[in-house]
Amino acid sequence: MIVKNKKAIIYIFVISLLIISVFSTFNSDLSRAQNLQELSGDKLTMEPLADNENEYLILAKGNALLKYKDLTISGINAEFNTLKGTILFNNNVVFKSENYEIKGDKLSGNIDNEEFTVSGNSTFISKNIEATADEIVYNQSAEMAYLNGNVNGKQNGREFSAQKISIDLASEKIELSGNAKLVFPDKGE
Repeated sequence: MIVKNKKAIIYIFVISLLIISVFSTFNSDLSRAQNLQELSGDKLTMEPLADNENEYLILAKGNALLKYKDLTISGINAEFNTLKGTILFNNNVVFKSENYEIKGDKLSGNIDNEEFTVSGNSTFISKNIEATADEIVYNQSAEMAYLNGNVNGKQNGREFSAQKISIDLASEKIELSGNAKLVFPDKGE
């Protein structure tokens, strides 16, 4: 009888592991879907990816809009690869959060590692900072923005320029490098 109970216990354990593994895979897909709240456009096309029937390349043509967590990203066209978590937006890209806005010609990024690059006529705007650059890299989890190439801007009336700057988005601390220049406003008398 003890032997039969051991077999029953082993069977129950194995079945429990299988059930947990099935639901944990389902739960991770569900959590990814919940994080991706909405992708819309004038025309959406879903192409199944070859290796996995539950993963897609989604193409949005015309007025593409992605709502993700507290962010919205818009552009004329977009691509979203659900397997890799990659996104690509083209033409008149606007990346908005509650506290800042980034604009440019192109945005590429990864939803999973929460890093996005905006390039071409790039602009960063927050309550106290406005700057332009060739490229802006935004890391959501680190709360950092990195502006690269021909950076010019203003912070609280001070003008700055450099080849690279980093902005701590939580504190709005700016670090300039490469031909860095800071011009203080004339207080007048």
